[in-house]
Amino acid sequence: MNEPASSSSLTGKQRRRGSLSDDDEDEDDDGKKRKDLKGIITSLSLLEDQEREDSRERETAAIEERQLLETNYRKKTRAMVLLQITIQMFAS
Repeated sequence: MNEPASSSSLTGKQRRRGSLSDDDEDEDDDGKKRKDLKGIITSLSLLEDQEREDSRERETAAIEERQLLETNYRKKTRAMVLLQITIQMFAS
């Protein structure tokens, strides 16, 4: 009678093994979650770095465009002044 009861119930060692398996699964889940979280954080960091780089490139492009516009404006102004001087010289 003792034998069927003991064979159907788990021994202390078997229960501990079962609980270790559950703990191992929890640790595996935690490890996977941590790995996934590290991946997400890394991705966010890379996205932030890319955004900063894009922002610097846009700022540089805007500065270059403004300098080009200013240069063209100065050239246009000089050309108009030279034209006005030339017209005045021929008119006199």
